Amino acid sequence: MTPPSPRPDHSSDRRTPVTLPPGIVSGLDTMAELPADASVIAWRVLRTLLLWAAEDPERRPALLDGGVMAEWEERLLTQSFDPDVRMPLAVIVGELARGEQAAAGRVSWSCLCIADWALARRATRTALAFAEAAAQISPDQARYAWVAGRMLRTFGRFKESSQWLRRAVRAAARAGDWEAQARSLNGLGKTSMHRGDLRDAARLLHVALRMARRRRMHLAEAENLHDLFVVHFEMDDWAQAEEHARAAFELYQQLRHDRLPMLVHDVAYLWINRGHFARALDALRAVRPLMVHDEDRLRILSSAIRAAGAIGEREFLGEMWAECWPLAMDLGNERRYAATALLQMGLGASSLAQWDRAREALEMADSMARLRGETDVVHRAEAALGAVQAQRAAEPVPSTPAGRNSPGDVLASRMVSSLSLVAPRHQ
Repeated sequence: MTPPSPRPDHSSDRRTPVTLPPGIVSGLDTMAELPADASVIAWRVLRTLLLWAAEDPERRPALLDGGVMAEWEERLLTQSFDPDVRMPLAVIVGELARGEQAAAGRVSWSCLCIADWALARRATRTALAFAEAAAQISPDQARYAWVAGRMLRTFGRFKESSQWLRRAVRAAARAGDWEAQARSLNGLGKTSMHRGDLRDAARLLHVALRMARRRRMHLAEAENLHDLFVVHFEMDDWAQAEEHARAAFELYQQLRHDRLPMLVHDVAYLWINRGHFARALDALRAVRPLMVHDEDRLRILSSAIRAAGAIGEREFLGEMWAECWPLAMDLGNERRYAATALLQMGLGASSLAQWDRAREALEMADSMARLRGETDVVHRAEAALGAVQAQRAAEPVPSTPAGRNSPGDVLASRMVSSLSLVAPRHQ
């Protein structure tokens, strides 16, 4: 049975928060990513759903034939392809068949189930399309908009991410959902950071931090302190960065938060950039067993490679490289840290005059960064490649010895000792 073709929409009154790009509206990208038995059906459901969402609510009952939709639902329930995606698709179709009684919340939740299923299969464009559809269907629900914005940022779609997160901030303020508002402001700050607008990122994160403190949301407070550490680090404001790191560390410990290991990595990354390679490598060695998610492992391993190269630990670098290189190739352009990780690997290899390794990693970093528009990584990779081609260390950073019992050393010691109390995270 052929699914219904919704009537063309001529309404000028659009009650949707953003305009979706043409590729998302058509949903054609889903056909290339999904298994053959699910791709066409998912595309048709998505297209029907988005056209229905774009229609004025009072005109929606006349848009679709309820009887045809009910038959379509029955067929979906009895087909044989993966039930983890088939059942949420059937729920969507069944709700649309109910006309005025369609429950937007149930449709949006089903869209997120499909997005989650697609992410597990690396069907990125499909996941993003259904996440946006979830927010499109329930425009007054801040948390759906926040999920869409967060996912879009993860995959480098910063413009669309900002649109959804702004929508989430407004919707959360209207509903008095302070947690969603604080998290959406945090998301906007991180999106600005990834776009290179560090001042705007700091402004938004400070607003989110004040809200978290005012509402006694300690988890959100800790996460904003962590992100403010990263922003001030990127702004070369070392003293402020370490102050935020210490405050985040204290709260993470109290909360037994599973982001504590990643904070340790981020602080180690700061130390690497300041030339404290041995201190950083001690922390990275301690945190390595706790990082089980692929993106986290990639960041830890690549930073360890750079630090190991700088202090001449050739054998350890080789061990890390064997684990890190396949991971970087596997994640490829799917994760925003892949290009940075390859840059770190190239820098570490060049410190030990491993020119072939360095060149290959830096060329891959340059290529990935160009595809994702990461101009800072492009510039650094180009400069490093020039040095490697002349067989010079790509980015020599003078090791700045820290004084005994300096604040940084004390923080490093406390962080490393705390890791024994943190259980590894599981996928």
